[in-house]
Amino acid sequence: MGRTDGRRSANQYSGRRRPPPSPAGPSGSELLAQTAISPDEPARALQTIERIFGDNVVVHMIPAVALSGECSPSTLRYLAAKAVRYSRGGNSSRWQPSKSTLVAVAGHNNTPPDVFLATLENQKHIKDSSYVQDDPFVDVAIAMANNPICPMEALRQLATYDDSAVQRAVARHPHCPPQQLEQLATHKAWPSVRRVVASNPNTPVATLEHLMQDSDPATRQAAINNPRLPRATLAMWQLTHEPV
Repeated sequence: MGRTDGRRSANQYSGRRRPPPSPAGPSGSELLAQTAISPDEPARALQTIERIFGDNVVVHMIPAVALSGECSPSTLRYLAAKAVRYSRGGNSSRWQPSKSTLVAVAGHNNTPPDVFLATLENQKHIKDSSYVQDDPFVDVAIAMANNPICPMEALRQLATYDDSAVQRAVARHPHCPPQQLEQLATHKAWPSVRRVVASNPNTPVATLEHLMQDSDPATRQAAINNPRLPRATLAMWQLTHEPV
């Protein structure tokens, strides 16, 4: 006999749209906010929320979780992976919430180093599957390069990114490797990139000396004003050159 008390078994909802959560219970965003700061298996908790509220709802909520200042590293790792998977839906509408999440994760000060590298590994897939005309990954790359904890290996990869805004962010990073600063200093197409390299106090002296001869006046001036430039080098330059 069937049930007479009005209750339904869990499998009766199989294949059907789930009923909405009780109005008296916490909302999806509240649950996600609680999960963000939970050190105890946040990925499992997020998966539970996803089963309740649905994949689409969760992905649109998680950028706010990723922006939480107390978001745990394991939660950030889960959110980045989730955003990449969700972007494989095959249309541009799926990319926007995915991008918002990846930008938030890329700029967070708790993001683990492996998440930066894994996201970079997925950039070709993201570009191919996002179905948008402009470069869909550039905002994520800029957020990474602007993050003070971005690992050096990620900065090395970002230094080759074909976008001036990304390269400028790499060039001003406080931990940008000297080899990448030297590489960016030779970029002929974008004087704005060379200008930022000339301003970075970590730029090698030999590179600064090269930039003092740059064709762009602002780049030359930035190199001259760089505090790393030895006084003797500056004095010699002043004897042989007109003021910029």
